[in-house]
Amino acid sequence: SSDVCSSDLGFRPGDVIGLLGPYSGGKTTMLSVVAVRMAQRFAASDPDTLSVYIGYEDGAQKINFSLYSAAAHIEREAFIGKTTETFWGGLSTSNTLKAYERELAVNANAEVMLGERERWSAVQSWFNNNFVFLDFSSNPDTGGRGNGGVDEIVATLTNLSERTGKKIGFLAIDYAGPLINRFLAQSANTKYQEQIWRPLQMLPDELKTKISAPMGCTIFLAHQLAQNDIKHIPAYRHVSHADAQGSKAFAENLHACMCLNKPDPECFVSTIYWSKIRFDRPATPFGLVKIDDRVVDVRAVDDEYYINELAKKIMLKGEMGPASHSNEVVSPTAVGTRRRV
Repeated sequence: SSDVCSSDLGFRPGDVIGLLGPYSGGKTTMLSVVAVRMAQRFAASDPDTLSVYIGYEDGAQKINFSLYSAAAHIEREAFIGKTTETFWGGLSTSNTLKAYERELAVNANAEVMLGERERWSAVQSWFNNNFVFLDFSSNPDTGGRGNGGVDEIVATLTNLSERTGKKIGFLAIDYAGPLINRFLAQSANTKYQEQIWRPLQMLPDELKTKISAPMGCTIFLAHQLAQNDIKHIPAYRHVSHADAQGSKAFAENLHACMCLNKPDPECFVSTIYWSKIRFDRPATPFGLVKIDDRVVDVRAVDDEYYINELAKKIMLKGEMGPASHSNEVVSPTAVGTRRRV
């Protein structure tokens, strides 16, 4: 939700912010939610601004359903394999709400709960006008687009801005690994084929000088944490960019770095930690989030949620500190009190 990632945390034009997480940790869901919510914000306050999502791993056939779900808070399965008629006919109304709709954060404490039809209709205008998905997954349908590195992104965004008459306000890139590897493969640069850390280290600077600074936008760049480096870290412990060797290089040139740990297998709660922030440090740069893949959403976990005691998910106040030796954030010192989250 927008309460998890917003400009209140210090998003500024020109910034390149890293989103780190393990495989299947929720990076794409997080990125989808942030990009869609930024489009919603632009529609309300700056309608001549676009939020753009570039998918290097997943193409339109897969990611579109997640983006639709994030925009309208509708179960992703409602979009898959449906014709227009079956899709519309299967949507609920305010009088025929489905069970999951009553649990949605958007319906919390709402006097009027909107059904799927109402929510879908309500988002059409701002979603179509202020959000753009670019398929860089290098599949036959896109003509192999996605092999040209940062210069290809620059050209595509410039063309998009000229064609629509709108500026780029937010750019999500999912994710760094395929972007670099495909470009290296195209350039036949064998020197770095086995040492991706160097181009990975330079990527934020290139994005900054060629896109975020001249275009005045904020970039969110996802990167996959090396699973072998963090597999020993329990789900309740905050992960840092310093925990994985390749991510140290990645974070050097970022303005900020947000780390998402693997979800707990029992309660599906993840830790989230701003492991590097150069500006406007939030009062609590760490916390808990719940990634909802069914209805693509990210919710801050608060006092209404209790860790599953049967699975011994009792968290002490001192257990939520960072796993790395970073001294940027000091974890709570009180120990021995049951943690309500």
